[in-house]
Amino acid sequence: MLIWTSLAFAVGIFAYFKISTTNELFLLLTTVVIYIAIGVWVTGKEYLKLQKDRRSIVFLKNKNLVTVIEVASDLYYELKEQEDEGAYYLFQLPNNKVFSFGGQDFYPNKKFPSYKFEIVEGRGLLTTIKMAIV
Repeated sequence: MLIWTSLAFAVGIFAYFKISTTNELFLLLTTVVIYIAIGVWVTGKEYLKLQKDRRSIVFLKNKNLVTVIEVASDLYYELKEQEDEGAYYLFQLPNNKVFSFGGQDFYPNKKFPSYKFEIVEGRGLLTTIKMAIV
């Protein structure tokens, strides 16, 4: 959001010094306002979706409708992505067992993959599945 707004102001300031008529100034200000409004709208929409998902997970935990899979591994391997199926992983578990999972929701970030984590699964009232890596 900050980058989006800064870019709008930077372009606006640059264009302001190139403007020669009031119609162009009005057009520039309208464009900058619309640009910022789109950024606020998209950010707000994503924020509300995240809040809804968090409330859903809290509701499921309170109703004891959550399944937790704890994974503690000393070695993991990320498989090469096939088409657009998402990232898949193999985790070495004790007793020569391997835990495999992945998908569109499991692309690497600063917290995942790691050697110790939990996968939380909960089924909602409309059988939607909420998953999170903790």
